[in-house]
Amino acid sequence: MVQLTPKDLLKARVHLGHLSKKWNPYMAPFILMQSNKKHVIDLNKTLTQLAKASDVLRTIAKSGKKILFVATKKQAKEMIKQTAETLNMPYMTERWLGGTLTNFITIRKLTKKIASIDKMMQSTSYMNMAKKERLMISRDKVALERILGGMLDLTRLPGALVVVDIMKEHIAVQEANKLGIPVIALVDTNSNPNLVTHPIPSNDDATTSISIIVNALKEAIAEGLAKREEEKVQHPIDVEVKHEPSHHQDVKHESFHHRFEKRNTATYHKVEIRDTTHQRVEKRDATTHHKGEKQDILHPRFERRDSLQQRVVKRALSYHKGENIKSPVGLKTDVNTKVEEPKAAATQLKAAKATEDKVAKPADTKAKDTETKTAKVTEDKVAKPADTKAKDTETKTAKAVDTKAKDVEAKTAKATEAKATKAVDTKAKDAEAKTAKVTEAKATKAAETKAKATATKAAEPKATAEKAKTSSATKTARPAAEEKA
Repeated sequence: MVQLTPKDLLKARVHLGHLSKKWNPYMAPFILMQSNKKHVIDLNKTLTQLAKASDVLRTIAKSGKKILFVATKKQAKEMIKQTAETLNMPYMTERWLGGTLTNFITIRKLTKKIASIDKMMQSTSYMNMAKKERLMISRDKVALERILGGMLDLTRLPGALVVVDIMKEHIAVQEANKLGIPVIALVDTNSNPNLVTHPIPSNDDATTSISIIVNALKEAIAEGLAKREEEKVQHPIDVEVKHEPSHHQDVKHESFHHRFEKRNTATYHKVEIRDTTHQRVEKRDATTHHKGEKQDILHPRFERRDSLQQRVVKRALSYHKGENIKSPVGLKTDVNTKVEEPKAAATQLKAAKATEDKVAKPADTKAKDTETKTAKVTEDKVAKPADTKAKDTETKTAKAVDTKAKDVEAKTAKATEAKATKAVDTKAKDAEAKTAKVTEAKATKAAETKAKATATKAAEPKATAEKAKTSSATKTARPAAEEKA
């Protein structure tokens, strides 16, 4: 590997940053000074960061994982494409498809589609298709190859990303951070280096600065691939099985294997937990089987059983109050205290029950027989006269109730009839009064109309006579006036 010096980086213009007003404060540790309102990058720190990034890429290449190169800027497109093709690594230079890493399954389907189209174009069925169909298929292939042509060999998630200008490729950086894939990127003064696992502070706009850093990373990857081939020659089986970790954060892209390991460890611990529960069951069985020997073990089940024994003994003592039966010594203690001498208590209870049974059985049987006989005789004697008297009283009360009910029904019927007749009479009287009033009003109106008519007839001839007189007087007055004139 050719070791770079600060002079080489100065010639390549790696130290030139953006304007000071466009800077990101997180880049302060990598900035040396400010000149002509522009920030100048500390080249010593770029060399240290470049050495760390090259070591990481070397180990990843040695482990056999793919490294994805991402650059969609005009200044870096062709350069990144050439370096990736020489190293036989995947690249993306046209446009970053959203979900290239997080939704890698669909991207893999698209790459398989390109391979299937290639096979179709080599077959005879493709030549038998119509011209338009062949044109459509070829156009689809060109469109897919333009974007995903550099990812045909990427069968699983890459081991690392090499990015130029994280401001432009922010989606790729976000997806890699979600999946825990390490990102080695060229970081300028206007970007945040905390978003990248291995930032390399440098000018990401000049082609010379991009080429010098990418070539250094390319040499580190080539060394890792060469070491892998050497190990394959020496140990052909071990190298295929071995997977060296690339970085302490490079875990999520190996999550498939880690999940299996975690699952196995979890099941192992579950087996241990089951063993402990089995031991608990054995302890419980042992303590319940040997009650007398292991009463010192405090367990809630012992307390419950002791309380039940006490209840049984109290019930027996309350039932046989007349006889002086001594309660066991161990059961006189409180419930919360430990049971003392359970065996002696059990033997005393058995002896007391046996004596009670022997004494109580013959006396109980005789007393029961005599009681049943006397009870039957007395019931027969008392029951006959009581039945006859009850029947007589029932008949008398039934007759009295029937007569009373009939009287009440007759009275209620008479009252309802009287009420109904009264209501009908009042309604008829009201109707007659109303009709009389109506007829009287009609008669008075007719008399008034007749009187008015006669008065008008008598007044009419008088009015005509008066009119005639006035007309004659006017006629006589007119000629007299004319004569005077």
